[in-house]
Amino acid sequence: MLLRRSVWPPGIRSFRIDGHRAGIGGMYSAMAYGVARRTREIGIRMAWREARHGDAADPRKSMAVAGAGVAAGISISALLARFVAPQVKGVSVYDGATFALVAALVGMVAFLAAAIPARRAAHIDPQMALRAE
Repeated sequence: MLLRRSVWPPGIRSFRIDGHRAGIGGMYSAMAYGVARRTREIGIRMAWREARHGDAADPRKSMAVAGAGVAAGISISALLARFVAPQVKGVSVYDGATFALVAALVGMVAFLAAAIPARRAAHIDPQMALRAE
């Protein structure tokens, strides 16, 4: 069902793909920046021995923000889907597989955006983290 031939012309499809890339790149950049800003905090915690090596790379806070964003996005898109329905042919605007796929993609990008900088921050020397500013 998901692999059906698209009803969109090729120019619109490539524009849509570019829009997805820009959205994913923007979300990754914003979340990675937020985690990278905590490098000094992670260094202080490691210097005081409050955080063990694995605790500093814990992306739970970022995943909570991403989960709230996914929940709000699904709710808003479900409410506004009726306005897009006349423009979409051959696929239901309330397609559960599409909602699940987008939620999984956003979750995966959010996890990577949180885990990569946090892991990098956890592996640096606490003195270097304190001198970073």
